[in-house]
Amino acid sequence: MEVLSLTRRKVQLQMLAEACEQRRRVRVILAGRSDDRLAVYTRFAALARNQLLLYWPFTGVAADIARDAQVEAFFEIGGQRLAFRTRTCGRTLWSGCRRPRVEVWKLTLPLCVERRQQRARYRVSLADLEPITARFTSVSNPQRTFTAELTNISGGGLCGRVPLTASTAVRPGELHWTTFELPEEDRTFEFIVRLVHVRALKRKGVVDLGGMFHPGEDPQVHRDQLRQLEYFVTRRERAELRRLGKNGGGGD
Repeated sequence: MEVLSLTRRKVQLQMLAEACEQRRRVRVILAGRSDDRLAVYTRFAALARNQLLLYWPFTGVAADIARDAQVEAFFEIGGQRLAFRTRTCGRTLWSGCRRPRVEVWKLTLPLCVERRQQRARYRVSLADLEPITARFTSVSNPQRTFTAELTNISGGGLCGRVPLTASTAVRPGELHWTTFELPEEDRTFEFIVRLVHVRALKRKGVVDLGGMFHPGEDPQVHRDQLRQLEYFVTRRERAELRRLGKNGGGGD
């Protein structure tokens, strides 16, 4: 990881201030995680009293990341992809310039801003939609199937959950034929998905899973499906940013 060429603290604080002024989009995830199970998308709000304020996300924040958690945040400004590590401090109300009081997420002011490559594709939540289910069929053993409720999706893969009782059918590293439908799309999507993470949440009685899309036998069909899926993701992303703008950053 390369530290910015202008490493002076003043310059880094100016970049954060500029990100707040422009209300730049930011992706926040538990530090050290390589997946998006707890990723949160929102915008910069302000620098205040040695804290960095982000608008409280429209979809809310999981309890184990909302307060006293070490997180990584990714954003872009001036053509640079940047990141920093810090700790979360919960939520509060904040009155911005010419704006009503809105809920914001408090973060400790980061000590260092660095160049960092983040996920190449934007991942959107499906939490506000009617449940979307996907059928998984093992490529190596077609008799082994399960159905998952999708929680988020991107042009590179998907995340979902299954009941804990179905955990024996969910194996990391395994390839599956996967089919699902999305709202306002006139086709059934069919992908080969490799499961890259599987985590049992016994208290919730579910298993979280995440998978990456892989090309099938017909590369053109795969490209066509990805193109249509990315249109869906882009529409969702723009709708989410419009909601953030109308709500001053979002609500619970």
